[in-house]
Amino acid sequence: MDAEVAGALDAVELDDMAAQRFFELVVAAHAESGGDWDGLRERLDAARGDFPSGEVERFTEYAEQYGRTDLTAKLADLGGAELASAYVARRPGETEPGEDPWATLVAAHGAGWAAFMGTEDSWVECRDEFYVNANELDPELYAVAYHRLSPLDELPMPQRIAASQNLGLPVSADPSTPDPLATLVAAHGAGWAAFTGTEDSWVECRDEFYVNANEQDPELYAVAYHRLSPLDELPMAQRIAALRDLGLDVRAAAAEEPAGVEDAGAVQDGTGLSVDEVARILDEAVQSA
Repeated sequence: MDAEVAGALDAVELDDMAAQRFFELVVAAHAESGGDWDGLRERLDAARGDFPSGEVERFTEYAEQYGRTDLTAKLADLGGAELASAYVARRPGETEPGEDPWATLVAAHGAGWAAFMGTEDSWVECRDEFYVNANELDPELYAVAYHRLSPLDELPMPQRIAASQNLGLPVSADPSTPDPLATLVAAHGAGWAAFTGTEDSWVECRDEFYVNANEQDPELYAVAYHRLSPLDELPMAQRIAALRDLGLDVRAAAAEEPAGVEDAGAVQDGTGLSVDEVARILDEAVQSA
């Protein structure tokens, strides 16, 4: 087995059964793509939901660097079953025979995920507690936990909930539950129409949003604070753009943003004259003196 094939095996972290399904998928995708890398990658991307988060991406990133379809041709020549056997053989001593380290973690500490309610705060709390417990059990298990959970940090909450459930975690949150921020915007977003792009109107609208969120549900206040407090330090133009991205109605603030100056000569001083006009008058005065 050459180094590139060995690297492809090491690019993913799967249990034995998933490894066999994954490498059979790679072999089939190579055959179906007819040697076209983009077509092969599309076939792999379509199966991302069948494997732990991030594993397909890690494989395709590796293949991008080490030959694309030249690499997958080598894998296809070996076949899915042989690849899976080689994959398992490359991991001696990591666990007891038949023992999945992730399953060990879930069995030992998965119960704590019942506190995950689909909010950012409860996600951070459950994730970090799981990391601590994994590290106390075995530092290598912490690495397993981080490898499985850290890619979920960037997912939208409904996808994060679904991915957590797919990992076997007994989460209480329901992936069909609307994004809590969307719930807040629908209920209280209208108040942001009063935001005109000034610090005073920012503080007024932000604090009113916090109060309304807290009255509806203290968990929603935590969501609001988590999303809005980082904006406090942004320049106003960036703040307005960030609020717009969050789905808040900031048309009044956008309308108050100063237009860009296209012509330096159009800038006026306190006299109401443009800079160019002032310069011309001064030149005429000097010439006539």
